[in-house]
Amino acid sequence: GGIGIYTDFFSGSRIEFEKIYSSADAIDTSFSTSFPVTLFSHRNEVDVSSTMINFLKEIPTKLGTCFVGAGVGISSIGYRAEVEAPLPGTFFSRSSADSSFTYQLIAGFEFPVSEDMSVFTNYKFAKACEFDVVALNDIGTISYQNIESDHLITGLRINF
Repeated sequence: GGIGIYTDFFSGSRIEFEKIYSSADAIDTSFSTSFPVTLFSHRNEVDVSSTMINFLKEIPTKLGTCFVGAGVGISSIGYRAEVEAPLPGTFFSRSSADSSFTYQLIAGFEFPVSEDMSVFTNYKFAKACEFDVVALNDIGTISYQNIESDHLITGLRINF
């Protein structure tokens, strides 16, 4: 969810403050520790909570308003995994968290339903950059360069 302010900056634009939460199952990963053993991770889950400030340029059309823009912010990334040890059937559970600089690119269209209400759809590409999660009680660390996500969002916007 979010809240925004319309401005005459660049001949019609808006600035938004936005809070986003997403959760996803991660692809099975394998990683090595400093010990001569390889561990395989199963049932991974990644949760991302982002706080963003967006700048959107609005382009009026006959049917509604197109908008394009970008945002920056910070994400809190949580990672949960059940890790299978080298002995078959032996599992360890581990969770970890880190924060990361995040940016997103946004494009969409808004169709007015009334003077104070519109239906919108937009596409967002978001990227959380460089974060670490710790695996198995600090035995090893998994470093990720980024988490990228694509979002197609449709909703109702109320102006007041």
